Amino acid sequence: MRSILPAVVLLGVVITACNLFAKKAVETPPPETIPVKTAEQLLAEEQARQDSIKNAEYLQMQQTPFGDLRFGMSKEEVTQNNEKRQKLGKYFYNFSYGFTPDDQLYKLKISSDGVKTIRYDSDLKANYQNLFSIIKTKYGEPETRHEFPSIFDVQDVKKYSMNKWTEGTKQIQLSLLENEINSYSAVCEITDMNRNAEELERVRKEKNKDITEASEKF
Repeated sequence: MRSILPAVVLLGVVITACNLFAKKAVETPPPETIPVKTAEQLLAEEQARQDSIKNAEYLQMQQTPFGDLRFGMSKEEVTQNNEKRQKLGKYFYNFSYGFTPDDQLYKLKISSDGVKTIRYDSDLKANYQNLFSIIKTKYGEPETRHEFPSIFDVQDVKKYSMNKWTEGTKQIQLSLLENEINSYSAVCEITDMNRNAEELERVRKEKNKDITEASEKF
C-alpha cells in the first residue's frame, strides 16, 4: 500500500500541471497580427499628409498680408511687427492700415511717395513696375492687367485699378492714385475680404441708421 501512495501522488501532480497548462493555453490570446500596408495605401497616406501641410500653408498665406503681420492683429501688434516705411525691391514705400471698430487689422496699404506730374511717366511708372514685379514673383500673373494709363485717365477716376490677385479670402489690388493736384502714387492694397465685407456692411448700416430707425415707426 505504501509503494502505491507515492505513485498516486505523483500522478495527481502531473494531472494538475497538465490542467493548469491547458487552462493557460486557452486563456492566452494569440499574438495580434499587424496588417501589412500595400504600396498604394502608403502612397495615399503620404499624399494626404502632403495635402494637409499644403492646406495649412495656404490658410496661413490667406491670413498674411505682409511679413509677420496677420489679419486680425491689433494696432499695437501691427506697430510691433512692421515698420511704417520700408524698402521693397528698388524703392521705398509707406505702410498704412485699416482696422475694424474692435481693433482688428483687415486692410494693408503700401504706397509710393507722391510723384509730381512732370515725373509721372518716369518715376511713378518705375515705382508701379517695381511693385508689380514683386507681387507677380510671389503670386504669378494677375487676374486683371491694364497697360500703364495716361495721366488724364487717372485724373478722371482719381484711383485707376491696374491689377488684381485673389488667393482665397485675400485680395491684392494694385492701383495708381491721384493724391491731390500734381501728386500721384502707386498703391498696393491687401485686404481680408471677409472682414472687409463685414466692415462695409457696418458702414452701410451706420450711414442709413436714421432712415432705418424712422422706417421702424411705420
